[in-house]
Amino acid sequence: MTSAKVALRSRAVVDVLEKAATKAKSSGDHRRGRQLANLADDLRHCRPRSRCVSLACPQCLRALQRAKTEVFTQAAQARTATRSKARPVFVTIAPPQWVFEPSDLNKISLGKVVRWLKDTLRREGVDRPMLGSLDIDVNNEGRIRIHLHAVMWTKNSARLTARLKKALSTSPDLKYARSVQVNGTRDLGFIAYSLKLVKFQELLRHNRKILPDLLLFLDRTKASDILVLFGFHASAQRSGFIVRPLMKASG
Repeated sequence: MTSAKVALRSRAVVDVLEKAATKAKSSGDHRRGRQLANLADDLRHCRPRSRCVSLACPQCLRALQRAKTEVFTQAAQARTATRSKARPVFVTIAPPQWVFEPSDLNKISLGKVVRWLKDTLRREGVDRPMLGSLDIDVNNEGRIRIHLHAVMWTKNSARLTARLKKALSTSPDLKYARSVQVNGTRDLGFIAYSLKLVKFQELLRHNRKILPDLLLFLDRTKASDILVLFGFHASAQRSGFIVRPLMKASG
């Protein structure tokens, strides 16, 4: 996305927030109205030298995506170079438990979602190196769907798929849900796609009613809460966003 297109998208998001704020205030929900109006004001005044640093801001999200894409790609290339046989694969994890009604957004913590996933995988011994980030979309029923896109390394993608499915096994009525997909890759070009977090253009076209609640949810979420890393450590420094391998990383 060009900066010009993202700027247009940002103005559209601000317009959605302002209309929602006016509606909330007119209906007597002044607290929600203030929250929406304040977020709209933050996004409206976001500038290159004075970023609002909100995940609800299309401009800040684009900058974060570009920074993460660069460092994730560098880390993945370095990891791949040290593995003679294990190759990088594109992994998507979408447990059925991660589908929510829009009204539940105020109860969800992405940090807790990440901790649940990491604990679940560790219990099954699936703690091999991973570079991943959460993604959010809206399904055909208008429900919020959270999923993970990640880079992992394996010599046998079928065995990795089986282990991930076993770790994320659910109740019998959900056994046919496609909770895990492992795809081979020719290069690491998919990393930019995997770090998008939300598709603002689709939400603006088809799900504007959901956007105000989703934007408030994103605004109170820290960028670090959407990362899922095994064998790597991420940190924000003055020089930029940095991802380093942990010394004990193996697999």
